[in-house]
Amino acid sequence: MAFKVEVVRGKPDGLLVYELDPDGDLMPTRFIKYNNVAPGDFAEYSCSAERWERALDVGQANGWIPMGTLPSESSIPEWRELGKLDFSYEPEEWRYCKTFLAEDAAALAAALQRASEGSDGIDPKFIAFLNAGQFDFAWDD
Repeated sequence: MAFKVEVVRGKPDGLLVYELDPDGDLMPTRFIKYNNVAPGDFAEYSCSAERWERALDVGQANGWIPMGTLPSESSIPEWRELGKLDFSYEPEEWRYCKTFLAEDAAALAAALQRASEGSDGIDPKFIAFLNAGQFDFAWDD
């Protein structure tokens, strides 16, 4: 099974519930809407580990100076329990998700934009996601 890096911003407007059908397959069955969530508050992007690492490498080669990450607000108790912090850009499982700060994301976006002008194969959707501000990221399967 290949892992991918998933990046998210905001809170989704609800939860999709999955249940087993008569054949034993997992199928979506209902959607539970959250209260007090603004429409359009949630955004996500995902890519392979190789694309993630390449974007970070290309960014550094084009002037991005990494600031480091922080534990996501939702994962602070887990990081405390672990007894150590990791400020790297290496994704962890969602239990230990990290936050990529807005200023850092904007700087990486600018570096990737410079690189993409030389047709470096960077996804413009990722650059747009970075330009929109702070986000959390983790491994997903």
